[in-house]
Amino acid sequence: LLWEDLADYMDWFFRERILPPEGLVALGSNEVRYKDKRYGAHSMQGARFESGLDNSPMYDGEFFNLSSSLMQMYDVGMTSMVISECDILARLASIIGREDASKQMKIRADMLRSKVADGLWDERDDIFTNK
Repeated sequence: LLWEDLADYMDWFFRERILPPEGLVALGSNEVRYKDKRYGAHSMQGARFESGLDNSPMYDGEFFNLSSSLMQMYDVGMTSMVISECDILARLASIIGREDASKQMKIRADMLRSKVADGLWDERDDIFTNK
């Protein structure tokens, strides 16, 4: 039961939070209920809330696409967390004998790792950055 929930969440994440064309993670906002309607679904503030860093200056501005419900920014921190989750889920899948699922999670982790290295490394500042 636990495995299916975790795998379903990761499938949802790859379906709903991967921003083309680079295929990296972008924060978004879907149907949720906030007491203050200004911060509801399909909003920049809702996507900021998803980050857990909603008061961070890195999310200042309005770069939210209403049709995709995603920030138009590749988020290196959230992408790195997803890579870690895929690595952990690959190990868990292997432990419970789900080798096909383990392979799929390893492929996802490696794909994102490669895209982060290729697309989010800032040569000038010698650091990974959001773009």
